[in-house]
Amino acid sequence: MFKFYNLLFIICAVLTLTATQTAAQADKDAQPATNSTLNNVRLPAGALRVNDRSVPAEIRDTLSKLIALGGEKVRQGESEVLVWTGSFRNSNRAQFVRKFTESLQTGGWTYAVSEENPEFTVFSSVNAAERRGIMGFWTAKDDFLMLA
Repeated sequence: MFKFYNLLFIICAVLTLTATQTAAQADKDAQPATNSTLNNVRLPAGALRVNDRSVPAEIRDTLSKLIALGGEKVRQGESEVLVWTGSFRNSNRAQFVRKFTESLQTGGWTYAVSEENPEFTVFSSVNAAERRGIMGFWTAKDDFLMLA
């Protein structure tokens, strides 16, 4: 368990820097998104889907590491990186999470936090009817939120 938390701490430090760069590039390297491509649930207003070619290697590596922590029963499929910039304020973070989890639940998905600290949240989401699961993370700063 100690190794898991150390890995998450290191990932958090790298992602904070990478997420700042990703958010800054989002206006030119992203498209507006109303629904997630992974689970088709409605996204909170203002979402931008980062183009695959613009996703930083650190984000891809982090997703791979999270999947590896899941063991042999977990495999990586598609991925998606979403950014909220103009409409997001860290002071509204709780409201954002509430809207996001309500949207998941409406679509038949669960939302469970695996690890959380002030800058980084690892979560999983399962749709038992579809026998599918999603593992991801999000990080927020004062004026943006990134979800991968």
